[in-house]
Amino acid sequence: MRRLIKTTYIFLGFSLLNGQSNHPTEKIIKEFTPAGRIEALVDEGNSIDLLLVQLDLKNDSLFNLVSDIFPDMELFSGPASYHRIMNHHHLKQIQRVLTDEYYFILIENYNLPNYSREFWIETKQGSETQGTWSEDDAIEYTCSCLSGASDCVKLGWDDSWWNPLDYWGEAWYGFQPPYYQSVEEIRVTVRGAQCDALPVWSETYMGMMDDNGNWSHDFELSINYTDNEYVVGNTWSGSMLMPRIGSEDNYCIDHVKLEFYY
Repeated sequence: MRRLIKTTYIFLGFSLLNGQSNHPTEKIIKEFTPAGRIEALVDEGNSIDLLLVQLDLKNDSLFNLVSDIFPDMELFSGPASYHRIMNHHHLKQIQRVLTDEYYFILIENYNLPNYSREFWIETKQGSETQGTWSEDDAIEYTCSCLSGASDCVKLGWDDSWWNPLDYWGEAWYGFQPPYYQSVEEIRVTVRGAQCDALPVWSETYMGMMDDNGNWSHDFELSINYTDNEYVVGNTWSGSMLMPRIGSEDNYCIDHVKLEFYY
């Protein structure tokens, strides 16, 4: 009896996969949505006693909890990881609705970048990778669902309506800033979108790669076509700063921008 039940489940599973593979494809096109500002909660006259906080708003429930109490936080990208500069009274309000696994303080006594100091900015198109990795050939140089974009790379493998057996792909980008004596701040912005209709939550991550090729999934990117901006640590891979992005859900990278304040 157990063997019959097991066989039935296997048959149903293959039938489901076959039905999905035969589902008529509907082209996904995503229009660009401008992102909110990291500085949305503070103004130029309020630069004392600031915190830099990461909010991991991974689903609609978490996103709505914070968006409802802070409509001026400019959470325009939907569920994702966000960096926001705030005061202690903002943090206290967040602590009332989120447990500490969904937020953490990156920098206490945060200072806004001094824009009168030197800074260096470089943008790499999605296709201008320093390197890629996949065990499943899950890398494709296409802009897929990104409206108006060019020179992109897509991390994932299947381009059908939905493939529950998507494959993992990674891409990283090399930035070599000019000579510096000290680093004030580094920001990375990833512009892109998930080009799968499902899942409706993100499984795409970004982090900085170190000398050993290791990287952590520090930031969860939005599934929407938008900018994902983060203040990153001073982590180097040799003489270069290397943001690394990984996805199994056909995440399409339009471009990656690095801002280096020194």
